[in-house]
Amino acid sequence: MGEENTELKHKNVLFIHLPKTGGTLINEYCRYTGAMIYYLNEGNAHCPVTSVTNPENYFKFGLVRSPWDFYVSRYFYYIKKNVPERGLSNLLDAGLHGKGFEQEFPTLKDHIKYGTELGEDRFWFSNLYKEMFCDDENNVLMDYVGKQENLINEVEHVLSLNSIVPDVSIRDFDLVAKDHFPQARNATKHEHYTAYYDDELVDLISEKDEYIIEKHGYRFGE
Repeated sequence: MGEENTELKHKNVLFIHLPKTGGTLINEYCRYTGAMIYYLNEGNAHCPVTSVTNPENYFKFGLVRSPWDFYVSRYFYYIKKNVPERGLSNLLDAGLHGKGFEQEFPTLKDHIKYGTELGEDRFWFSNLYKEMFCDDENNVLMDYVGKQENLINEVEHVLSLNSIVPDVSIRDFDLVAKDHFPQARNATKHEHYTAYYDDELVDLISEKDEYIIEKHGYRFGE
């Protein structure tokens, strides 16, 4: 399971949405059940924990994922999109989308190379993590950070910690989401992330995302 601050327990569970960590499903689950809060700050997604007014009123929950997997998911998400990125991920897609993005970056490695040349800190997952979950000194301000790979179990654990028993469990909601809540499914279709890496690219992400890899115990291929 994830990292937990056991000193605080709040009824109001607030999900802080680090990009590409299953937040679309959680958002729809929140809208359907009210078990957790997804939107604050006038409904803006991807608002950092530092933007939360009266943070002591909330049990602040977020998810992380393997950095190697993250870049593959983001790459195919940009190919899938029909508009350029805005907000937190502005310019990370070079202002392109769909076929235009794919033509400019025919492989994941091409996009990662662009990231190294871009000089934009937000391109790298660990920097997004720090921006969303930490203060200016990189102290984690979250009460619980779980793993996207265990999303269903993590949500159940957080609700249990806060003695919240929803009318519909996240497990049951996930089973029907594909047919009844298609907007909850924002996943991209691709092979297992390991298929898109060579040794050079594995090492580059190991260097750029050492923070997440070490903090959350990720290893390539595991």
